[in-house]
Amino acid sequence: MKIKTILLIGIMFLLAACGSTRITSEIYLLDIDELTDNDGMTTKVLIGLPITSQDECTESKQRYEGVFRKSTGFKGMEFVRCYESGYDNFAEYELEVPIRMVDPYQTSMQGTFEIIRHDDSASNTRNLYIRSNPKALCNLDKLIRDEFYQSLDLSEVSLPILVSNDLRQPQTLILSQVFVNGSPVTEPTEVVLERRDTLRIILSDVTSAWVFSKSCNIASRTALVATWASAE
Repeated sequence: MKIKTILLIGIMFLLAACGSTRITSEIYLLDIDELTDNDGMTTKVLIGLPITSQDECTESKQRYEGVFRKSTGFKGMEFVRCYESGYDNFAEYELEVPIRMVDPYQTSMQGTFEIIRHDDSASNTRNLYIRSNPKALCNLDKLIRDEFYQSLDLSEVSLPILVSNDLRQPQTLILSQVFVNGSPVTEPTEVVLERRDTLRIILSDVTSAWVFSKSCNIASRTALVATWASAE
């Protein structure tokens, strides 16, 4: 399986007492354009879990790694660093996430999170999705409760995504029910992304809550990020 970093996502899972989840990401359209059915691409996801202080980094790291070994979807986590952000401290881990060209509603999941491209031949568009595995999140939540006596709090998740056009021509995206460069877009709206331009998309609170829900009974949750309409 080849690893190609076409999407950089920093995901901060914070426990209830430690503030809200933080996510950043970047998608390069050239790499999405080159994606095929058999590519088997992956990207790295950074997950920052709260610790009491930097002095307790080693102890917290070992406790989290024990949780990951017992989990159903986080066994591949690799430690990156401990760091401080504002008044909070984190142990940061790295997880590989598949990037696939499949039908997100007809194909079973691989792993805990996925980035998906699904082409619509009738409209000649490409739909870009993010998909999660609520059962894996539910399992992690239970393990964290057992180890740390606090739940995995994803209630205030938001998902900012930077879409960068590294193709030779302008590209058209159709966006709806998101924030674009800080402004709300409620109806389907075409946005032209010039060459080397970057667009900042933030999923709505409702969509983010849908994607990052925890449930031991739901197989997957899928949300549309954007529709890639055409090249100019």
